[in-house]
Amino acid sequence: MLLNHMINIPTVFILISILSLTLGVAIRISQTTELKWGLQEFSYALIAHGTAYGLFTLAPRFGHWTIWFAELAIALFFSFVVQAFEVFQDKGKHWGIPGLLVGSIVLITFILLDQQTVRIMCNSLILMATEALIFQRLWQRRSRTPGRGQYLILAAIVLNMATLLYRELTAILSFETSGEMVISELSQALLYMATLVGLTLLTVGFLLMAKERTEYLNQQMILSDKLTGVWNRRKLEEVGEGEIQRLVRHGTLASLLILDLDDFKAINDTMGHATGDTVLQAVTKSWRATLRETDVLGRWGGEEFVVILPGTGVNDAILVAESLLEATRTANRGTPHHITVSIGISLCLSRDSWKSWLDRADAALYRAKAAGKNRACHDIPIQWEDGVSLVHWSPLFETGIAELDADHRRLLEKANQLLANARKSGDKATITLDLNEIALDMRHHFSREEAVISDMYPHELKKHRSEHTALLARLHFLTERFQRNSLPLEAIAQFLAFEMCAHHTAGSDGFLFSQGAHSRTPDQTEALALDICESTV
Repeated sequence: MLLNHMINIPTVFILISILSLTLGVAIRISQTTELKWGLQEFSYALIAHGTAYGLFTLAPRFGHWTIWFAELAIALFFSFVVQAFEVFQDKGKHWGIPGLLVGSIVLITFILLDQQTVRIMCNSLILMATEALIFQRLWQRRSRTPGRGQYLILAAIVLNMATLLYRELTAILSFETSGEMVISELSQALLYMATLVGLTLLTVGFLLMAKERTEYLNQQMILSDKLTGVWNRRKLEEVGEGEIQRLVRHGTLASLLILDLDDFKAINDTMGHATGDTVLQAVTKSWRATLRETDVLGRWGGEEFVVILPGTGVNDAILVAESLLEATRTANRGTPHHITVSIGISLCLSRDSWKSWLDRADAALYRAKAAGKNRACHDIPIQWEDGVSLVHWSPLFETGIAELDADHRRLLEKANQLLANARKSGDKATITLDLNEIALDMRHHFSREEAVISDMYPHELKKHRSEHTALLARLHFLTERFQRNSLPLEAIAQFLAFEMCAHHTAGSDGFLFSQGAHSRTPDQTEALALDICESTV
C-alpha cells in the first residue's frame, strides 16, 4: 500500500510524456549531421510517444475520443521505430508494415472505443507482433551491427513485450470473469514504471548504436586505403599481431602472402599514374572477389599488398596464391596492359613477431621475383605430392656434421609422413603414440646436438638449449590440444615439418654451424634459396 501512495499514475504519465517529448525534440535538433542512421525517424517516434501519454493523461477530462488519438499516437510511435531501424540498417523506408500497423490500431480503436478490455486485448496483440518482428530483425543482424547499443534495445523490447503480455493476460482473465478489465493500482503503477524504464533503455540504446556505428565507420576510414578500399598497413599490423597471439595460445594456423605487381613502374611511366591507379583498383577488386570473407587484404605500400589468411596452413595458402595469380591475369583481360604478380608465402611460427613473419614472406617474394616473376614462392623448399605440401630436403638444411644431418633427415621424414596423413582419418591413440615417439626422437637429437655445440661453440649452448626446450614444450602443448579435440592433426604436422624441422634446422642450426668450416658463401646460399621456387607454385 505504501508503494501505491508513493506512485501516482497520472504523475507517471506526465513524466513519461515530458521525457519522451524532451528527448524527441532534443534528438531532432541536435543530431542533424547523423540523420541517416535513423535518428530523425526515432525522434519522431519519441514525439509521438510523448504525445500519446499526454493524451492519456487528458482522457478523463476530454472523453473517449482522446483515447482514440492517443492510440493513434502509440501506433505512430511503433511505426516510426520500425522506420528508424530500417533506415539504420540501410534498407530504406518501407511503409507497408508501419501503414498496416497504424491502420489496424486506428480501425480497432474506432470500432471498440467503448469496449476497453477487448480493445486492449486486440491492440496489445498487434503491438506484441510488431515488437517481435523488430526483435527478430535486430537479432538476425546483431553480428553485423558494431557495439553494445543493440543489446540495450533488445532488453527494452523484451521488457515492453513482457508488459504488453501482462496486460493481455490480465485483460483475458478479467473478461472471462467479469466482462471488464480489472487491474490493481499497484499493478498499473508497476506496468507504467516498466514502460518508463523501457523507454530509457530504448533511447539510450539507439543513441549508443548510432554513435558506435559512426565510430566504427570512422575507424574503417582510418584503417582503409583510400584508393583501393582495402585495409592499410596499420590494420594489417593489428590483424597480424592478433593472429600470432591466436597461434601461440590456441595453436591455430595462419599464413601470410606478400603480393607485388610485376613491372608496375613501367605502367606509371608510360601510361601515367591515373592508369596505374585504375590498374590497382581493378586488381584489388579481382583479389577481393577471390578471397574468403575471413581473409584480410591490405595495401602495404605502392604496388605491394599483404594478405593474412587466418586458420590457413601451407597447403591452403598455396592454393590461395594460385587463385590470386589467376585472378590477376583475369583482371587484365580486355585492357592494353598486361599485369602479373609475384607472391611470397610464409607460415606463422609460434616464435614469430610481426616483423619476422613479414620478413620471411618478403624474402620469399624476392625469390619469386628473381626466379622469373609471375609466380608464388614459399619461404622454405617444399614439394607438392598428392595435394599435400611436403618439406623438401635442401642443402640449406645441412650442417656438414654427418650425425646431426642424419638426425635432421629422419625427423623430416617422420614429419612429412605426418603431413601426408594429416587429413586422413586415423586412430587418435595410435597418432598420439607416433607423436610421443617423435618427441622422444627430438630429445635424443637435441642431446647429441647440444654435445656438439658444447665442444664447438660453448658460448651458444645456453641459447640453443633454450630453443630446444621451447620446441619440446610446444609439441607437448599441441599434442594435448589434439587429444582434447581442440586442434587438428594438420596443425601439429605443420609445426613439426615447417617450424621444427625446416626453420629451426635452416635457421638456428644453419646460422650456428655456418660459422665454422662448413660455412657457405653468400652466393652459394642465394643460389640454393632460388631453387626453392622451382618446387612451389
